[in-house]
Amino acid sequence: MPVQGNRGLYTTGYADRADSTVRRDLASVGIQVRDAPGYVRLVRNSPHYGGSGVFSTVEDLAKWDATFETHVLGGPALAAQMLQTHRFAHDKDNDAFGLVFERFMGREMIWFSGGDLDASTFMARLPAERLTIICLSNMPKGDAEGRAQAVLRLVLESRTTDQGP
Repeated sequence: MPVQGNRGLYTTGYADRADSTVRRDLASVGIQVRDAPGYVRLVRNSPHYGGSGVFSTVEDLAKWDATFETHVLGGPALAAQMLQTHRFAHDKDNDAFGLVFERFMGREMIWFSGGDLDASTFMARLPAERLTIICLSNMPKGDAEGRAQAVLRLVLESRTTDQGP
């Protein structure tokens, strides 16, 4: 259910109140939920921006994704900077301004994910395939990453099958 907030329209999160891990996670931030059937409504009131304070839509994320090819937002220089990996103070060296580079089914994949007590999100680009998937869930256990990767597998397998031997 969309809710009008001070930052515009956004979707309210819901969590299964009968799930003990959900109740434990909520309790860790001071939200007490009784064990009962149904869902608890998680109204976002975070005072910060960035990280878990970012709200978006599939449409806006698709526009942002398109700029990596069209360069409409910030030109080619911004796209190049966004895709430049950096060495941080840990072993991980495949991060580029929140984007992560990996291989998926033998193809380069650039992705980011997010999640909090009220959401699960995942967006992945396969540049060589000109394929992007965006999965947004208003449930903390929505497993956006797992669902997005399952769809990617189906699409890539069907493309392989369509091309024949």
